[in-house]
Amino acid sequence: MEQKKPTKEQVSAYFRKPELKIALPSKGRFYPPGALELDPTGEVDVYPMTAIDELTLKTPDALLTGESTIKVIQSCVPAIKNAWLMPASDVDTLLIAIRIATYGPRMTLTSRVPVTGTQQSHEIDLQKLFDNVDKTVPNNQCLLDNGVKITLTPNNYQQVSLIRRSTFEKQKLARTINDAKLKDEEKQEEFNKIFAELTRINVETLVNNIDSIILPEGSITDKNDINDFIQNVDLKFVTAVRKQLEVINKLGSFESFKAESPEEDVKKGAPKTYQVPILLDNSDFFVS
Repeated sequence: MEQKKPTKEQVSAYFRKPELKIALPSKGRFYPPGALELDPTGEVDVYPMTAIDELTLKTPDALLTGESTIKVIQSCVPAIKNAWLMPASDVDTLLIAIRIATYGPRMTLTSRVPVTGTQQSHEIDLQKLFDNVDKTVPNNQCLLDNGVKITLTPNNYQQVSLIRRSTFEKQKLARTINDAKLKDEEKQEEFNKIFAELTRINVETLVNNIDSIILPEGSITDKNDINDFIQNVDLKFVTAVRKQLEVINKLGSFESFKAESPEEDVKKGAPKTYQVPILLDNSDFFVS
């Protein structure tokens, strides 16, 4: 007897469904048009990962470039149309939400006790971590002592990924040069080139963080003009801008896990407590 084939609609009833509905730390600010679609409540649905998503997070090259993180976020949070352009402040919150939606709120992580190196396992409550994320959007304007007002924007995920990759490559090159059989003067010349390139990246990043510079005479919005301004003003003004950017880029951050050292390790010189960082942007975080 031939079995009846279910319709597409009947099969789709078994597909994954949203497990969470969350508010983004950015409240949807700083997204370019078309990159995000919030629901009427200002929130986004979060779906559990698929088998393809899990495999994507195990691709080393894609992890280094950030491509795997982008694909998984767009798969599990369909409201985000272009995750490359999302403010970096939303990334950790989204990854925690996806982890909870897929595996539940409990997660085990390991650490080594300082001084002794004893390995410990800890079970953490990701829901508690998620609930404690500071979602207060800071002021994105910086008023300088000379009356100049600067409108700032946080790094998006694409910028952060490029900075990480460039820094990693320069550090790798520096180690290669240090181990190479070169004269000291030749090594110093190569190190100077790396330092100059890292300085350029830092300046370029700062320029990208500035939307506009408002002077009494008018506004500056062209990136070349903003670059000229940053390269030629007093250092104290640039320092003030960087401090405000640090405040903005802390949006969505969370505290590390506080672990206790075993009593026998404390007797050997280990601290009573120590901080354990929770790494989110890698495949280990998504291992059940």
